[in-house]
Parts: sequence; C-alpha cells; structure tokens
Amino acid sequence: MRRVLFVISFLIPLAVSAQQHFKIDLKQLNMSLIENVAQLNDYIVLMSDPSKTVNVRNAYRSKALDFFIGKGNPYEDCIFAENGQVQKLQNNGVTIEITTKFRRRPVRRLVKDFLTSIIAMRYKPVEVVGVEMISEIEESTFLKISDDFYVVSGWTEQAFNGYKEGNPVYKDISRKKKSIYFRVLNTEEGEIINPLLGDVIAIEQEKVQ
Repeated sequence: MRRVLFVISFLIPLAVSAQQHFKIDLKQLNMSLIENVAQLNDYIVLMSDPSKTVNVRNAYRSKALDFFIGKGNPYEDCIFAENGQVQKLQNNGVTIEITTKFRRRPVRRLVKDFLTSIIAMRYKPVEVVGVEMISEIEESTFLKISDDFYVVSGWTEQAFNGYKEGNPVYKDISRKKKSIYFRVLNTEEGEIINPLLGDVIAIEQEKVQ
C-alpha cells in the first residue's frame, strides 16, 4: 500500500458579495478538506479494481482528475508576491512524487499519467493518509480567473495525518505560503467553494509485480 499526501482539497460554504469578497470558515474548510480527500481515495481504489471494465475505471479517473487544478492539464500558475503583485508562470500540470524503499530516488510524474498507470495495474491501490490544512487565507488577494474559477493566497502549518481510533490526527509542518485554486459551484444550498488539488506526494510501500 502506498501512502499519498494530497496538498489541497475541500468543499466549503461560500459567501459572495457584489465585490466578489469571500468569507471562509476555516474550521469548516478543513473538515470539508478531509471529507473530500476520502472521496478522492475511493475513486483511486475503484480505478485499481481489476473486476471493473477499463471504461468504468477510466470514468473514475475522470472524476479523480476533477479534484486537480486544470484537471491535470497545463495551466497558468499565479504566484503572489509580498508586494501584492501576481506573477503568472506556465505549469505543465500537477505532479505526483513517488518515493519507495524499492527505488533509490523519488520519481515525479504528471498526475494524469500516474492515474493511467493505476488503471493499467502498474501501481497497486493507494491510501490517502495526509493533507495540508489551511491555517490562514489572505482574503484581500482573491483573484478571478474565469467565470467560476478563482485563486487566493493562503498559509499552511499543519497536516492531517490519517486517523487513530476513529479520530483525525494532525502533525505540525513548516509554515508556508500557498496559492489556493477553487471553483464556485451553485447548489440547492447556495454557492459553495470547491478548491482544487495541487502537486501530491506518494510513498510506495509495496513492490508491483
């Protein structure tokens, strides 16, 4: 079983004013983050199920890619500077870094390619055990990219690290700045914010035959 650290993923209620100003409940944000990662994990397990047809497993791959920035495709990455300026850099697509005791060095692959490898049975099922929690959002930095697509600057300093006796476990990590991407969805309950995953890290614990 490989362990995977997913960087950002959550669904939270969204309040939007005429100026596109967002009010975010960080506690609800992080609770939803954990729930969303669990759903992604389910998709990955289903993708690796040999009893399902390739078409069905590819359908789950598409659902999994919906969690990622650009659905795993190339995109313009917005970097927030301390002076408030935003620099846009071309990104070839979110990646996954795989480390394992069976390889000397980590291997970095595009997420799209990695998910294809799961369907092709070149990787065993993965288990999501960690995800970075958002400790702070700089609301003044909200930037609209398209009709329902936004980015905002935020900070992380803790990570969800799985469960112990049914309770979530967290660990401290170095405080770091993140560009958080999300879409605004219209539902029966109103507008919600659906942030997207960035790069991920996987730890392979079993050798693929």
